[in-house]
Order: sequence, then structure tokens, then C-alpha cells
Amino acid sequence: MMRFAIYLLAIIVCGCHQNDAKPGLATAVADIRLSMSRLPDLEKKINRLLDEGSSIKLYDTALEYKKIARSIGADTAWATLFTTVYFALSERSDSTRLNYLYTITAEENLANSDTLFELKYVKALGLLAYENETDFPLYARYLERIVLHPRAMKALGPLYQIWVTQNLGETYTRLDENIAGIHYLQLFYSTCSLIGDEAQRNEASVNACYGLGNTYRNMGEYDSALLYTKKALAFKQVSTLNFAFATAALAEVYHDLENAAMSAETGLKSIALLNRLEEDDQIVYRKAVVYSILADAMLLKKDIIQCISYCDLAIGNFDRLGKKISREKGKVYITRSKAFAYQNKFDSAFSAVDYALKSVIEFSPSTLYSLPQEQELTPENTIYEALDQKASLLTGMWEIKKDPFLLKQALGAYELAFVVERKLMNKFLFTGTTLAQLAESRQRSQKAISLCYQLYQLTKHNQWAEKAFQFAEKNKAFVLLESVKRNLAANGALQKDTLYQNTQKLQLQLAYTERKIAEAATDSIKQEWQQQKNKLDNDLLLANTALGRQSIAYKAVMEKKDSVSAALVSSKLLNEKTGLIEFFNADTVTYAFVLNYKLPIQFIRYGSTLTSEIDSMLYFFRSASAIGNQPIAYQQTAHQLYKTLGFAQLDKGWQNLIVIPDGKLSVLPFDALISNSAFSVNLQQAGYFINQCNTLYGYSASILLKQLGGNMADYKNTTVFAPVFANAENGQQPLLYSQQEAEAIGQNKHTSLFEKGRSTLQNFRLQFANTGILHIASHAYADTGTNSNSKIEFIDSSLLLNELYAMHTNASLVVLSACETGIGHINTSEGPMSLARGFYYAGAKNIITSYWNVDDRSTAALFKSFYSNLGGNSSSDAIYFSKKELIRAEDGKFASPYFWAGFVHVGLPKKEKNQSYWWWLLFILPALGIIAYKIRC
Repeated sequence: MMRFAIYLLAIIVCGCHQNDAKPGLATAVADIRLSMSRLPDLEKKINRLLDEGSSIKLYDTALEYKKIARSIGADTAWATLFTTVYFALSERSDSTRLNYLYTITAEENLANSDTLFELKYVKALGLLAYENETDFPLYARYLERIVLHPRAMKALGPLYQIWVTQNLGETYTRLDENIAGIHYLQLFYSTCSLIGDEAQRNEASVNACYGLGNTYRNMGEYDSALLYTKKALAFKQVSTLNFAFATAALAEVYHDLENAAMSAETGLKSIALLNRLEEDDQIVYRKAVVYSILADAMLLKKDIIQCISYCDLAIGNFDRLGKKISREKGKVYITRSKAFAYQNKFDSAFSAVDYALKSVIEFSPSTLYSLPQEQELTPENTIYEALDQKASLLTGMWEIKKDPFLLKQALGAYELAFVVERKLMNKFLFTGTTLAQLAESRQRSQKAISLCYQLYQLTKHNQWAEKAFQFAEKNKAFVLLESVKRNLAANGALQKDTLYQNTQKLQLQLAYTERKIAEAATDSIKQEWQQQKNKLDNDLLLANTALGRQSIAYKAVMEKKDSVSAALVSSKLLNEKTGLIEFFNADTVTYAFVLNYKLPIQFIRYGSTLTSEIDSMLYFFRSASAIGNQPIAYQQTAHQLYKTLGFAQLDKGWQNLIVIPDGKLSVLPFDALISNSAFSVNLQQAGYFINQCNTLYGYSASILLKQLGGNMADYKNTTVFAPVFANAENGQQPLLYSQQEAEAIGQNKHTSLFEKGRSTLQNFRLQFANTGILHIASHAYADTGTNSNSKIEFIDSSLLLNELYAMHTNASLVVLSACETGIGHINTSEGPMSLARGFYYAGAKNIITSYWNVDDRSTAALFKSFYSNLGGNSSSDAIYFSKKELIRAEDGKFASPYFWAGFVHVGLPKKEKNQSYWWWLLFILPALGIIAYKIRC
């Protein structure tokens, strides 16, 4: 339009030269020239007003721009945009604001024409998003468009690059997407070095450092938080404002470390610095935050009077900002509620927590015990923190009044808190963020289950056992369940989804790059690969964002609500011959839920001695000879644990028991429990639990329900990898018996054998996706630390656990004939972060895995038997029969549980249909009628 106007102007000017007798045209030309000369100045003014946030002046200037632009036929995009922004920022209802927001975002074509326009367009969106405090994900999306824009990041210079990365980092931190927050804040920090002016560089670096400190603090990585926050305070010649903010950030770190003394000391220093500055909204806000930190510090010190005083100061400063909705103010009210509860002033405590809820949602309680409606809840962590506090108050009131209604209401508060948490987690794009959130919610699950147990004991009603089971499932293998849903979708709706395929490709490249960094021989090589990793991190971040927000197929799968109940599990997974026991490990006690096809759910609580009894039994599996050297002592220990677990009361008619373990029970070989007290020095005659029924394992009941069907292994399509390492290739000890194991399996039809030199990592990757049974006979190494660097060896290289997270397989069964593939760092909600979990994550339906360093000879014998038993049997039955055959072998040399109990089956048994004999009546009744007729005759 502007070019057209200029062209039109040129024609008019030419016309004026040809028609000097027409002064009206000359005047018009002069007016147009004047109008056009004013547009750049007005545009600059609009930009300045936008940065200042002056809505009324912005509106007036935008209207003036629009009037002039229309008069000369120029582009009215700026005027339209900023006028809309003004209306969106005006005093209107939230729904009206959002309508204006989406009006702006619908004009995306405007943002594609010019780099500078796009940046300022996003700034407008940013103002609106922050004003509403409603759509930060949308704001992050538009900021990422700038990062993706090759001209924007190159042409706009370091100051604009800093603005984009800082806002992206802070926005993701606010969304609790801390992994993404760290990524962009690190980009922000590294970009600061490009600023030529030292003072500007230092100011920006301080912002980056305490931003990183804040995000690491959110992640619970307090060492890193302390490092970056102290680094922020180390910069010289920094403004008092930034120094005060960095000092406040340090107080927050000490607060989260529960160092009340240092938190209070640093907080008071920050207040002193802030008091030296001329007050504006930013200073008032920061004072409010620091006063809230001081309030929490006083609560830790049990100085309740001072705590309430600081709460009042914080709330007063928040009120000065004039915000009707404030998550930060809500958090202060939660602290105030805790302070009143400490004084046993429950009415005041309830009132304070209701104010916390009113700060973030529309809530009008009719009584002190009222709870919000589910439809009022939004994905905001202040809400679930307030609901957790309300549940705690209701539990405290129960101790005084002993009214079961209070326990039920407390459970209702916890249920609503879980609703909020799940809404929040639906927005998470990164596994690390989800795991951190699950670890936080574990305490809520424990408290909720404890309340259920109290109600169960009080009322004897199974509804409380059922509810407790549902609470346990909420915090069990959530991330793994999401992967199972995604893998099921990958075989259908996502199979041709380019966004999904792109994320898988990038994840695999990232895993490969991380391996190269670990293997780098020199610092320069490591640095090169690190640069490649940084780029892949950014690409994957953006790909995950696109997948989570743009893929219709992905959203349909992942946002589908899944429900689980004891009745559903019993009807779908169990029968007269199959039962289930699920454990939930709390801080001092352990709970169990026993599900029987014929009976109501059973709810059991074990005392603190269970952990020591598990340790005593596991002690015997530290070496191959420990049980053989002390057979009676082992049987006594394993029998005591059998009794403590209550297994003697389990249904004796069960042929299968599905165990969903938790905590240390995740590495306990239940097969090897001793079910009777007739101890024998002959281990072949020991009363192993395996003689009573077949034990198989699951990560959660929800996952087993998802994987119903297709659990029978397709033994017609088997792929075997056996590196053997006869010449110690790849630095590994030889596994000579594994060659016999592989060759015995290879005699079966439809088997592809990759042994010795053909057992390469590349061949494995080529075969991984489309095989029925995948058998790996090799070395494996578990990492029980937090790095989760478990690996399994091939002839030329190692397969790392994190690579499996980027791969996909349709295998019905994966057999890991290797050491320690079922153990790893135990995450409180996900269980062992093991190689077996990695294969399950990648899509395997059933897995046979190991708990300790297995013996080469016994393992070969076990799996020769397994494959001969597999024809016509499920994989769970086949391994069960093979274990019993190993115990009964004539020489008895492998009768010790060390040789067979370490291999466990994860997945479903072959479900047998419940027998029904009504159809026999079709034959019996007519026959009886004929007999009766003849008798009468």
C-alpha cells in the first residue's frame, strides 16, 4: 500500500507540473508530502509509548497515525494493531480481553512481512499476555517465532536477542517449563558477552544470572541456583536496582534451602537497598516479594508474630499495585494461613487460605470448610498449594473434632489439587519438568492415602480402599503411561505425523551427540560437539513446542482422559486364576492393594520394619554363593518377609499374581519368597513362592490396561543379538555360553541371528522397529545414580538408555539376557530408571529383564528352555515353566534363586476367559424333560 501511495503521489506531482494553473493539486501534493513526513515520527512515538505501556497516549497516537495513513492510502497495519492492543489493555472483562487477543493473533500474516514489524508485534502480544496473566504459552509461541526467524536473530543485534531470550526464559519458568527456561536463559547469558558497553553488559549479565538462579531454584537444583545468584552479585558497577533484585533472589534461594537465618539476613539487606530507590510499581512489587520471603523465614524460625507482620507488609505492597488477581499475593495468604494454624487459630487459618484462593480464582465459600467447584480451577500452582493447605487444616480439625466429614472434605481438597496439577502438567512439554512435578505431588498422594486408610478403618467401607488405589495410581509411572499412549498412537494416528517424526529424529540425534561429548578425547572436540548439542537442544525445544500445540493427532491422544478403578482392573485384567497386588511406598509406611476377581479390594498397611526385612533378603543376592553357603538362614529370612507381606492370606487358587511394586520392592524377586517353614538344606526342596503361582510385574495398573491385547509374543519373527566378545571386543569379557544360547534360539524358524561381528549397534537399530521378539544376550551395566547412564553392549559400541527414549519398536517381547537390566536410579513416582523401562518406553509390550549380575551358564540354560516352552504359551508362562525346570534339573546346581529369580517378566499374562456354563442348559434341560416324561408314562 505504501508503495502504491508513493506511486500515486508521483503521478499527482507530475500532473502538477503539467497543470500549474490548478493550485488545488499543488496544495494536495503539499498536504500528502506533509502527511507522509509525519508517519515515521508517529511510528516512533507509538513504539516508545508501547515500551512505556502508556495505553491512552498510545491509543490517541494510533488514531492519528490511522487517520493520516488512510488519507494517503498507506498501510494501516500499525494503527489497527495498536488500537486493538489499547482496547485489550483497557478496563474490560477477561473474556473481552481474550477476544481481542485472538483477534490480534488471527492477523499472523502481518507478522510475516517484516522482521522489525514481527518483533514489535510480539511485544504488543507480550504486553497483553502479561496484563491478562492468562495466555503465557501463546506469548512463548510468538517469541519462539522470532528465534526461528533467521533474519530476526541476525539483523536485530544483541540487545534485541537478549530481550527475546530473556523473555522466553522467564516465561517458560513462569509456566514451570524449567528445562526450556534454562535453555533460553543460558542463551540470554551467552548473548550478554556481545554487548560492547561494559555497564550495559554487566547489567544484562546480572539479569541473566539471577534469572538462571531462579529457574534452577524452581527445579530444586539449589547448588546451581546458589552458584548463579552469587555470580550475579559478583558483577561490579551494577545499578542499585539490579543489585537489590539479585540480593532478593539470593534470599529466595536460602529460603528454599530452609536456611531461615541467611534468608532473613539477605532479605533485610535487599529491603534496605530497595528503600534507597525511588518507588515505582517495580520496586513496590519487589518489596512485596522480599517481605513474603521474610515471612516464610520467620515461619521456619517459628517466630509467628513476626511472620504475620511480614505477611501484612507483603500483602499491603501487593494491594498498592492494584491487581485484582495475584498469584504471589495468594502465596502470602497461604503462609499467613500456616502461621495461624501453628497458633491453633483455625478460623483465621481457614479465612486466610480462602483469600489465597480468591486471589487467583472466582471463589465464594459459604462456610470455612467449603471447596471450589472443579470448573472454577485453572492450571496455576498457587491453587493446588492453597488446596493442599486447606486439606492440612481440615485434617488438623479432624484431630480436634473427630468428625469423619472433615476427613472426607480434606480428601476432596486433595482431589481438586490433583485436578489442577494435571491441568498444569498437560501444558508441560518436557519429561524433566513432569518428573519434578510428580516428585512434588508424591507427598500429597501419601497424605491422601493415609486419610483413606483412616476412613477405611473407621467405616470398613471399601469405597475408601478404592479411592486410595486411585490416589496411588495418580502418582505411579505417569511419564511411562504417556509414552505408552504415544507409542500406541504412533502405530496409528501419528505414524504419518511429520511433527512427531521430527521430534523422534531430533531426540535420536541429541542422544548421539551426548554420546560424542562423553567420548570426546580432547576439550576442543568436546566443545565442537557441545555446540552441536546446543543447536539440537534448541531445535528439539521448538519441535516439542510445535508438536504439543499444533499436532491434532498428538493432542487428541495425549489429552484423552484415562480413568482407572479397582473394578475396571478386576474385570479387564483378572479372572479366577489371576490376582493383582499393587504397592505404594510412603515415607515411613508402605500400603498394598489386593485385587481379586471374586472379592472386594483389600487395603493393607505395613509398618516401618518392612524396609529392613527387604534389605535382609536382598543381602543374600549379593553373590552367587551367598544362598548356597547359608540355605537355612536365607529361607528363614525369605519366609519372614512372606509372612510380613501377608502373602499367606492370598488366594491359593491363583495361578498368576501380577505385582506392581514400589520403592525397594521394585527390585525384590517375589518368586524367591519362601511360603512354608519346612526349611531344607537341599535348595531344590525349598518352599519357593514360584511353586505356588507365577509372578509377573507391571509398572502401573493403568499401563497394563492400556496395553490389553497383543500381549502374546509373535515367536514366528525373532531377532537375536549375541556379540559373544570372544576376543574381548569393545573391552568386554567373553560370554562364551551366550553363543550356545543364541544358536539354540536360532534353530527356531523365522529367526534372524546376529552374532559376533554382525552384532553391531547399526544392525540393532535397523532391526529394532519391526521384530516380534527381540533377544539380546550381552553385557549390560546399570547406573543407579541420578545420571541414568545405563547401557547395553554390542560388538562395536554401547546402546545408552537415553537413546531408547528416542526410538520406537513394535516388539511383542524383548528379552534382555544380560546383567542388571531391570535396575537403575529409583525415581519415587516412575520406579527404576532402567534399561527395561527404556525398552518399555520405546513400545515393547512385554519384557524379560534382570535384577542382578546373572550367571552366563545358567542364563543360557534358562533361555534354551524358554524358547522351547514358548510355542503355544504366553511369554510369562514360558519363563515360569523354564525357571521351575531349572530348579528341578537333576544335578541341582542351579536350584539357588540366585540363578533364576533375577529374571522377571514385565507385562501381561495370557488372560483366560472366565468359565461360564450356562450353554450346557441347552442340552441338559431338554434331556431332563425327556426323562421326566418317560417316568410319568
